Amino acid sequence: MAAHDSDGRWLLLIHQIPPKPAYFRVKVWRRLQALGAVAIKNSVYVLPRCEQAREDFEWVLREIVKEGGEASLCEASFVDGLRDDQIEALFNAARDADYRQIAEEARRVGDGVPRGPKILEDQRAHVEADIARLKVAPKRPASTG
Repeated sequence: MAAHDSDGRWLLLIHQIPPKPAYFRVKVWRRLQALGAVAIKNSVYVLPRCEQAREDFEWVLREIVKEGGEASLCEASFVDGLRDDQIEALFNAARDADYRQIAEEARRVGDGVPRGPKILEDQRAHVEADIARLKVAPKRPASTG
């Protein structure tokens, strides 16, 4: 059976990163966060199974191996222990925190917008830069349904 024909609903990236250089652990963690992956155990990250998630995890896997670590990519169905709804709740909690942070930043930007008929050009540039930063929202993982 080909790997992509599996009934596994999830992709797991399981890794072991060398202790040095220390910055590399943080770099991998940040990449996984940016992908929307959530940790279900130390060094075990999950995403809903889809081609984009596979490609993203494969890219991180290659980077880990290149730096002297070990990594495996698995398709999985949870049989006992964690349930699908619990994993979905992990994704929801992570994204809720991301969007709360964006909403707080949007309020801060809104509070800083000058009021009145004239906005000075430098104020306009500053506000536009803040708004552009808000448009870079955290990546949502592919549908878990």
